Amino acid sequence: MANGHGTPICSRNHRENRPELRLPRAPIDDIAHGLANICRYSGQCRSFYSVAEHSILVSEVAMGFEFEALLHDAAEAFLGDITRPLKQMLPEFKRIENEVELAILNPAIFGKSIILLSSICTT
Repeated sequence: MANGHGTPICSRNHRENRPELRLPRAPIDDIAHGLANICRYSGQCRSFYSVAEHSILVSEVAMGFEFEALLHDAAEAFLGDITRPLKQMLPEFKRIENEVELAILNPAIFGKSIILLSSICTT
């Protein structure tokens, strides 16, 4: 941030600076692509277990909040998956993650308000 331009947010379609974060035209495609290629638990599992698969499993048990559950880790598509113990030691990262999450879950993108599940639970 020393250069005043912020941390770049990258997707397959765009590269944006955080202060003027604009999401790609088809954010759900970039979210799905990103989460499908990120392994949970920093890759420390017996077989590849993607954040996308985790999100689908969570959405199947989150009665009444299926869509929100599906997108609960959407920011990780752009920021990567950081293990919970490390994330708890990085309050600045959590702030950035919340900022990206708010941009992704903008009602103008999905046509409805989406509850931030991170504000009511942790995963």
